Amino acid sequence: MTASLGVVAGWTVFVIVRIAAAPGAAAVALGATAVVIFVALAGILTFTWLVRVCVTGEAITWRSPFRSQRWNKTGVARFVHVRMTSPSVRHGLDYYIAVAVESRCLFRMETAWWWSRSDVERIAAALAVPIESAGVLTAYQAAVRYPGSAAWWLRHPWGFAIPTVAQRSIDV
Repeated sequence: MTASLGVVAGWTVFVIVRIAAAPGAAAVALGATAVVIFVALAGILTFTWLVRVCVTGEAITWRSPFRSQRWNKTGVARFVHVRMTSPSVRHGLDYYIAVAVESRCLFRMETAWWWSRSDVERIAAALAVPIESAGVLTAYQAAVRYPGSAAWWLRHPWGFAIPTVAQRSIDV
């Protein structure tokens, strides 16, 4: 969260400087910013609201607007509960990770906003796999222990700041 607030603050300063320099261009910049924010939020919400995990017969399927993937039920060894910490979030995020036999992450379910513990328990019961606790891990530790489990923005919290710094260094 800190990294994204830094990006917003940097963008705000950039826009204020632009407004002072060229008021006509400022209206275009603000309009473009509003469109980008709207499209990004709409994409995130659409993705998260339409994600489905289906357990049928011999398979488990992850369905979303951007990705659909299918695994054999026997490929899921266990679910692991991880409280993932990162400099980009104030408090750790609770994830349930579907771990394959070879200890890699098949998919992750973030429980603070989108999935409830009962959702995960129902899926684990349908797959007949245990739910284990890995405790508190940094995003880097989780990515090493369960490859694919930590999102890019958790492992690289300042990644969002790079385009803003590059833009400011070019235009100012």
